[in-house]
Amino acid sequence: MRIGLFTPIRVSRALGASKNRVEFAEALERQGWQTEVFGAEDIGAEPTTSREAYIEYQQKLRRFLCNNESELDIALVEADTLPFPRQSMPEGMLLVARPAMVGVYHTLISVPQPQFSLARRIAQKAKQVIRPRSLWSKEDCRVGQRITCQNVDLVHALTQWDADALRADGVRKTAIEVIPNGIQSDRAINLRSARAKQSSTTDTKSIVFVGTFDYRKGCLDLAKIMGQLWSRDPDFKLTILGAKGLFQTEQQVRSHFLPEHQNRIKVVMRFDNGELPNLLAAQAIGIFPSYIEGFPFGCLEMIMSGLPTIAFKSPGAEHFVPADLLVNPGDTNASVNLIEQLANDSTFYSQASESCLEAASPFDWDRVADRAARIYQDALDRRRGAKPLEPHFVPA
Repeated sequence: MRIGLFTPIRVSRALGASKNRVEFAEALERQGWQTEVFGAEDIGAEPTTSREAYIEYQQKLRRFLCNNESELDIALVEADTLPFPRQSMPEGMLLVARPAMVGVYHTLISVPQPQFSLARRIAQKAKQVIRPRSLWSKEDCRVGQRITCQNVDLVHALTQWDADALRADGVRKTAIEVIPNGIQSDRAINLRSARAKQSSTTDTKSIVFVGTFDYRKGCLDLAKIMGQLWSRDPDFKLTILGAKGLFQTEQQVRSHFLPEHQNRIKVVMRFDNGELPNLLAAQAIGIFPSYIEGFPFGCLEMIMSGLPTIAFKSPGAEHFVPADLLVNPGDTNASVNLIEQLANDSTFYSQASESCLEAASPFDWDRVADRAARIYQDALDRRRGAKPLEPHFVPA
């Protein structure tokens, strides 16, 4: 099979949104497939930093697929990038939409944000008036996603949460398969072995969060959780890995914590992927208070290393974090109690660590690619045999 994997951004292993396509392509190649990953520039489009650029990307993607119909059997696209009638796209090519993030989440889920100053709120309103349609809004994404998913041949959802949300948002006639992302087996081994080597010297009160420090990922809750924890026990420490995103400097991140607590925090704005196993090896407890995710690799890498990781019951993390480590979104008291139990109860800690390793084991790229290859092949055969796919769910 010949498959093209398309992303509206630049192709880079340093960018999570395109890294997963590169690794998925490599796993499919190990299944004997021919693969190629195409970034925006590879189809003649500009980086999708504005609404106009995104519309241009959509149009150029359709044109590229039509011009290369004989070169590809399957196209895997971001799920808001082909909002066109199916008859206007290549007839013999299987079109698969995989949403990195389901747009309806931003409507259904309330994310805590600070009360911004009056001056900032006025400035935001003015920007909306002056440039009302310059940015690709969350609603634009949601509508484009719904139309795309209704017109492709198959939706490749990353979690059951995503599949259910797409159905609820109006995707009715297209088959949806739940196929998660994964982690390369050698990376999983490195994550586990690095922690195993340092387990005897690990500070049981060292806590780590992997991800950008922003509101969607629960940065305000993280600050509140740690504040409550430090009021009870000042010996806890926090490390934030990969914080750069909404906030660009270490001081901006630290400013969310009380001044008297800031000496207990280590902030790593960016790190190379190869550094993560050793960075996690010195940690004892993971925390991931995110409200909205697609497929949170940072959380998966924490549990794959054997770190007991407390997370909110929300899209993404709930797909693989053990149930006894999940808390309701915003429940900082429950989060603090779980952290203290992990730090002080070695039996509970060991059981939680084993549960995390077991929960993470299915998320191996080769296992994922093997299942995806069979699903894609079947869908392509049906497409070319004029046998329409019936709408259904196939659980992971």
